[in-house]
Amino acid sequence: MTSILRSRQFRDADHLMIAAMAGIVILGMLTLRTIPGADARRQALLFAVGIGFFLVAAYFDYGLLRHAWQALYWATLAALVIVLVLGPRIFGAKGFISLLGLQFQPSEFAKVVLIACLAVYCADVGSRIRDGLEFTVCFFSLAAPPMFLVLAGKDLGTTLVLMAIWIGVMYFAGANLWHIAAFLVAGMVITKLLWDQGFIPEYMMKRVMAWVTPNEFVSIDADPRQTGLQYLRARQAIGAGGVWGQGYGQGLLTQTGKVAAQETDMTFSALAEEMGFVFSAGLVLLYAVVIWRGLGTIAQTQHDLGRYLAAGVVSYLAFELVVNVGMNIGLLPITGIPLPLFSRGGSNLITTMIALGLLVNVHLRRRRITFEAAT
Repeated sequence: MTSILRSRQFRDADHLMIAAMAGIVILGMLTLRTIPGADARRQALLFAVGIGFFLVAAYFDYGLLRHAWQALYWATLAALVIVLVLGPRIFGAKGFISLLGLQFQPSEFAKVVLIACLAVYCADVGSRIRDGLEFTVCFFSLAAPPMFLVLAGKDLGTTLVLMAIWIGVMYFAGANLWHIAAFLVAGMVITKLLWDQGFIPEYMMKRVMAWVTPNEFVSIDADPRQTGLQYLRARQAIGAGGVWGQGYGQGLLTQTGKVAAQETDMTFSALAEEMGFVFSAGLVLLYAVVIWRGLGTIAQTQHDLGRYLAAGVVSYLAFELVVNVGMNIGLLPITGIPLPLFSRGGSNLITTMIALGLLVNVHLRRRRITFEAAT
């Protein structure tokens, strides 16, 4: 019976989505292998560990989240507080803690925990999410606390991802679009007021200003991080790749380490420089396949909890894809958001594997099981 069940699960899995995921991982490993100091072997080992998390997330009964979501939520908030108090500051942000000699980033795992908590909450309240009060309570009771703690650690990128997850789940849960629009407008107004009053951290302001006028932030005197130089060289690397690239392991800017954080935030520029537009477009197409199949899972799923889980995962992946590629090509400011499954980073890789496992899980259980009486 077990072997039959497993064969049915394999048959019903979304093979196209899994193949696209595998393609992204392979391209990511190849790209990291050619970036000096990227340590592709460690990433491969982390991916092997991630497969275990993926399989658990893909095959457990996600209905159990109804009983576990509160414990997961409070444990995540506790971890974020510990990071804020005890975590070392890296590039101006606090995000990592060490456990048993290993470093991990609780804010990354907060993404998948928030997806699970929002899914349970929205499934329980049902159509009441269209009510303004319920909508507001959902934000301040679930989304706002981890967002505030992550932002207090000066991790703007992850804060934006958490916000995107919340908005995505709200949209697919049927929240009033006017409420979502009002929330976004209020967020922009508050951000503008904080900017004008000087409450935005200086490094965040310089990232935005360097995006607008990168040539003014290339010297150490103007900006010790030389953020403008990172923008310019990433775009230069992408442009130098042309259609077919300069050749694997032959990218001048990549091999000389001229693009800052290329193994994490700017990995896409390394692929574009050495393997060209064809492979870069192919990578984006693979992501598009995963997101397309995820949207299909949302449309087909007959369980509210599963539909909202899938909505959170798709929102998470789509937002990180758009922002990361956008900041590599200069359309968006740098926010420290990696490219899922592609950039270096153990916590992000395992979090993404868990999230994709949940998406596969929802796909496998997308139809209700009904029993008809014999006649």
